[in-house]
Amino acid sequence: MHRALTAGSLMLVLSSMGIRVAEAARSEIPIREVVLSDGERRYGVPLKVGNTTIEAGLDSGSTGLRILPGVLADGDAKGGGASDHYSYGSGTEFEGEAGTGTLMAGASAAPVTMQLIKTVECRSDTPRCPASRLKLAQFGIQGSGLAGGDSRPSWA
Repeated sequence: MHRALTAGSLMLVLSSMGIRVAEAARSEIPIREVVLSDGERRYGVPLKVGNTTIEAGLDSGSTGLRILPGVLADGDAKGGGASDHYSYGSGTEFEGEAGTGTLMAGASAAPVTMQLIKTVECRSDTPRCPASRLKLAQFGIQGSGLAGGDSRPSWA
């Protein structure tokens, strides 16, 4: 099934992620559907951060662009030193720092702020969260802790 984001819907998606991109000429970005090993469906779009292309998961229940360690090449983004924490209702918690880099979405490019994740853990109130099921090198943000269902770097 072919799906694509138009410039207008891309602006809404990126805005929901907390990313502001200047108005640009029309461009389309394909949306890829991934079926996890438990049958759950996830959706992602290709984005470029610096010189590295990633597949960013579309998640209407969270905001911001979060990048797992080891996904970007040196120089793709720069940490700003400010601590940044984010957690999900599932109990998975990311700790890292706020960073900046150039995001290219389709034909549009702009500097953006993102979370450069350093650790992925479970909150103390949810010790068996999805992050408890995999080592960090195997963890993918939208994979719900399923081995093989979300292998990196497919989901940055």
